[in-house]
Amino acid sequence: MLCPLLFVATDEKAALAVVVQICPTGAFTDTCEDAPISLPPSWDSLLWNVDLTMDAAMPNASLPRARVPCVAMLLLALVGCTATPSEPAPKLLTAEEAAARTVVPLTRPIALDKAGKVVDMEFDLPPAGPGTVPDLMLGLRVWGIDAKAMLAQQSRIDVRPFATLVHLQRLDGDSTVETPLNYTSRDRRTELSVGPDGAVPFTTVSSVAQGAVRSAGLVDERRVYGVVRIAEASRVESGRYRLLIELPSDRPDLQGLNVELLLGYGPRSK
Repeated sequence: MLCPLLFVATDEKAALAVVVQICPTGAFTDTCEDAPISLPPSWDSLLWNVDLTMDAAMPNASLPRARVPCVAMLLLALVGCTATPSEPAPKLLTAEEAAARTVVPLTRPIALDKAGKVVDMEFDLPPAGPGTVPDLMLGLRVWGIDAKAMLAQQSRIDVRPFATLVHLQRLDGDSTVETPLNYTSRDRRTELSVGPDGAVPFTTVSSVAQGAVRSAGLVDERRVYGVVRIAEASRVESGRYRLLIELPSDRPDLQGLNVELLLGYGPRSK
């Protein structure tokens, strides 16, 4: 139950109590979608009796307003004020724990300054959960201590097109099946298919279902994150997969970048 706020009028002749519920949106209303608020009919007579008692006890004309705090305290005692317990924050994984995680969503350390194979890993993809769509984003996550610092890191990746060679394989028993991938055009209006060679010519700003990433213990609240997408597997099935990413050329300008590999489901549109 959310804690109600109590407003008490300061009229000399009557004490008017109004209970207002704070909805999750932060708006003040007399009802919430799941918690209607009303005063029991018996409270009218109770408040009236309190008012008369206060008049008898404090007939001095300068004191009627003293009734107000007393009525407020009485109503708070009757209504109760139980604060909604906040959900405990998920345990933040250490760098070692995050690197050992093999279930999506997951992150991995990655270096982008040297050409060659930078990712060769197997992982498990569970079914898409609440707030997600079954589109697997294969990308990079950068971070900074604030938005400005994060954007400075993010802009370094595509200061010139950041090209990759990407392959996602579904491991089905002893067989390996290449999973179709796509990437987004520069204007973010068109989905383009990744060819058999796995070539993706650039990255685009993107996002993942942040709630799932946070629940996995992969969000440090002291950081501001940004996500760029390399490729995506649309309507992908759950199962065991292998991901390979190769950089066709050196990018010495990306040495020391605050970046890691990020695999995660896309967010469901509201």
